[in-house]
Amino acid sequence: MATRLSEKGSALYFYGVSRAGVRKAPTLRGIDAIGKVETRECSGLTCWFSQVDGEEFGARLEQNMENLEWLANASVHHQRVVGSIAGAADILPARFGTVFLGERSMEGHVAERKASLAAALKRIEGASEWGIKVFAETSAPAVPEPPTSGTDYLWKKREQLRQSTHPAAPAELEEMKAELDKGAVASVIVHGKTPQPGLVWQASFLIKRQREKAFHDVLRKFASRMAEARIETSGPWPPYSFAGVPETASPGVPKRAQSARNARPVAATKHKVSKKKTRASRPRPHR
Repeated sequence: MATRLSEKGSALYFYGVSRAGVRKAPTLRGIDAIGKVETRECSGLTCWFSQVDGEEFGARLEQNMENLEWLANASVHHQRVVGSIAGAADILPARFGTVFLGERSMEGHVAERKASLAAALKRIEGASEWGIKVFAETSAPAVPEPPTSGTDYLWKKREQLRQSTHPAAPAELEEMKAELDKGAVASVIVHGKTPQPGLVWQASFLIKRQREKAFHDVLRKFASRMAEARIETSGPWPPYSFAGVPETASPGVPKRAQSARNARPVAATKHKVSKKKTRASRPRPHR
């Protein structure tokens, strides 16, 4: 249990909630690498948090978010904490940068949302998030015929540019998603992320751990059919995309910063599924 805040200028950095009765909470340092991660019962649920400097994570939070060095360091610590908690309990991750001024505001925030939080915890029980990206890998373009006119030249240049910046998605994509959805608890198509060369489709799936093998079997099957595409998967992650934690601010809660979907535990594995083979790479932060 957490001790009551008494030090002036302190605040609570919030990592998320899990069901009550966590058997053995991991011993962790918080986002500032100083405060110990603590738990407290909140309306029958377990809150995960650590005490932080109220100035750095409160009044100056928005300013610090513009400092890329500070943001990178803080996000890595956030990732590690949430990832470690997920190894001990099913957790609904809070958004990166969620800070409460004290235990009372944290408890009130959870109490107001107890029903929706309990429903979300039931949905994610025994499940992890897996990300999928599909990249088009086209063969070398054929040598174009010489243009017959200035207009023909401009048309051919425009078509070459369109094909390089907007590659066609594999025809099997919808069929693959439908088959993956059959074994998933939920899925969400990802839009608006930073574009990557050749990226034609991106989604996240909530998969029960006992169904992970079947999930990867489906990916391998379609990777063998997609002659000019590459499938990348990343995970397992805490269920950031399926947490369902409300985004609106509460009294005593400073502004949330960026979405926790951009913060992934660095200990997670990442591998590629291609037409030829499955290849594992070193663990690294998801981008």
